[in-house]
Amino acid sequence: MDEVKVAVVEGPPPAAQPAKQEPDPSGRLHEMARELMRTRNRRLLLEYLRLRRAVR
Repeated sequence: MDEVKVAVVEGPPPAAQPAKQEPDPSGRLHEMARELMRTRNRRLLLEYLRLRRAVR
């Protein structure tokens, strides 16, 4: 019997992934403070206070 040969085709190499960086909590605090100056969002205020307490 004749053997069937299957050609193995490899795909391109995976794309490079950027290094994951942990978000800076103090940067997030500043973003939230700016947002709080513009709006009166109680949920955001509570999140801001919790994060500020955790950073200290």
